[in-house]
Amino acid sequence: MNALPEHLESIHPALWRGSQLARAYGRTVDTGYPALSAQLPGAGWPVGTMMELLVQQAGVGEMRILSPALASVSQKRSIVLVAPQQTPHALGYA
Repeated sequence: MNALPEHLESIHPALWRGSQLARAYGRTVDTGYPALSAQLPGAGWPVGTMMELLVQQAGVGEMRILSPALASVSQKRSIVLVAPQQTPHALGYA
């Protein structure tokens, strides 16, 4: 049986442990909030990947935090919401 490498992260560049800080790979989009961007790997939301917002309760304005990034990307790319907790309000996205 092969022994595991000393650093498991060396198996694949996207692999990281929950106890570590995340690392950015690829392009990002600025969040529109400098304090938030400073905390995120790559200084923004990742482009072309899935991300999950974990909130204490649905409908507390979680989409508002995404609105600057959505506005900057929506003219160039499609945006998909997978199983949103609330029904999206189409006029709000317009």
